[in-house]
This record gives sequence, C-alpha cells and structure tokens, in this order.
Amino acid sequence: MTSSSLDDIPCDLSYLLGNLGGNRESARRLIGIYLDNYPKLRSSLEASFAARDLEALHNLIHDIRGGCVLFGAARCIRLVRQMEDQIRMHRFDVLQPAHWAQWADDAEALGAALEELASELRQFLEAEFA
Repeated sequence: MTSSSLDDIPCDLSYLLGNLGGNRESARRLIGIYLDNYPKLRSSLEASFAARDLEALHNLIHDIRGGCVLFGAARCIRLVRQMEDQIRMHRFDVLQPAHWAQWADDAEALGAALEELASELRQFLEAEFA
C-alpha cells in the first residue's frame, strides 16, 4: 500500500496484531478498552474546544495520538500531529478567533476520523464474535 492509500483507511489492524504477536485476545481487550473510553474522549474533545482550554486540548490531543498509533490509524495520526503543531506554535500567544475557527475545523475532521476508527474497531469485534 502506498502512503496515500494508507491514509485513506481508518486503521490498520494487521499493525495492531503484529505488535501483539498475533494475539487476538489482547487485540480484542485493547479494542474494548478504547471503545469503552471513546464516548468520553469525544465529549472531552468537544468540551475543550467549547471552553477554549488550550492546555486541556493539548493534553487530550496527546492522549488521542497514543490510541491512534496503537491502531495504526494513519489519518487520525496525521490530523493529531497537525493539531499538535498548531498548539505548540500558538501555546503562549493570545489566540485570535481565527485560530479557534481553524482548530474547530481540524477538530471536526479529527472527530470524523475517530468515528471511522471506532466503527472499524466495532466491526472487528463483531467479526470476531460472529
């Protein structure tokens, strides 16, 4: 797969399984933990933007990146890195409304990518137990 086609998939479960030595039970457990925490993750992302809390957003984005890397979610990783770079650049600035507007767009794109990731993970679990 090319780099651009990898960016089009929500996650790479072969990457996860490879890192776990093919242990499907561990994969199911990790996916279950992620999916259990996913609603709070999404609401925290929305709340940090609504509150314009840059520090909370920075911490949350860092946490999201960990899950994205674990599941080989290239699109999420790209969006998270982009947001991390923007946060670092503006961390000590007085933020203009235009920054928040751009970050809101980025957060919306990240939210959509995270939803695709969660959907793919749910499908994996459903296939495992079918």
